Amino acid sequence: MRRLHTPALALYLSLCLGGTALLAQPGSRPGGGPPDDGMGPPDGMGGPPRLERLARDLNLSAEQQTRARAVREKFKPQVQALMEKMRPLHEQLRALLEAERVDLGAVKAKLTEISAAQVEMRLLHIQERLEFQTLLTAEQKTKLRALMQEKMERHRERMDRRRQGGDDGDDDDRPRPPRRGSEDRN
Repeated sequence: MRRLHTPALALYLSLCLGGTALLAQPGSRPGGGPPDDGMGPPDGMGGPPRLERLARDLNLSAEQQTRARAVREKFKPQVQALMEKMRPLHEQLRALLEAERVDLGAVKAKLTEISAAQVEMRLLHIQERLEFQTLLTAEQKTKLRALMQEKMERHRERMDRRRQGGDDGDDDDRPRPPRRGSEDRN
C-alpha cells in the first residue's frame, strides 16, 4: 500500500478546496461559486437552467433572452478551452503530491499554473457578466445586484455554519455518514 504524504495532501486539499472557498468571496473567485442555487457563478451567467431562472427573476424580454443566450454562447468555447486546460494541470498536481518524495518547488510551480488559468477563467466570467449587463435596464441591473447580494449572503451563512461544525454545506437534511476520524475511539 502506498503511503500518503499527509502534509503534502493537506497542502493540496487546503489550496484546492480552501482556496475555492476563499475565492468564492466577491471579486476574487475564478468561475465558480457556492453550491448551485440556480443563479450560476457570481461573475458569469451560467448554463441554460441558470439563464432561464435569471431571465424569470429579472423579467427579461424575449429579445433580451435571445441576446443573453448569444452572449453565453460567445464565451462558451473560451470557458470550455480553459476547463480542458485546467483538468490535466490538476491531474499533474495530484501526481506530484502522490509521489514518494514530494517536490514542493514543483508543487508551487504547478499551483502557479493552475492559479493563472483560474484568473483567466475569472476574467472571462467577468467579461461575460459585463456584456450581459449591457442588455439590462437600470431596474434590472438593480435587481441583479440584489440577487447577487442575497446569493453571497447565503454563501457566507453556509460558510459560517461550516466553520462552526454545524453544516456540511448541503442544503438538504439527508443523513450523512460520520466524518473520518470522528468516530468514538474509546
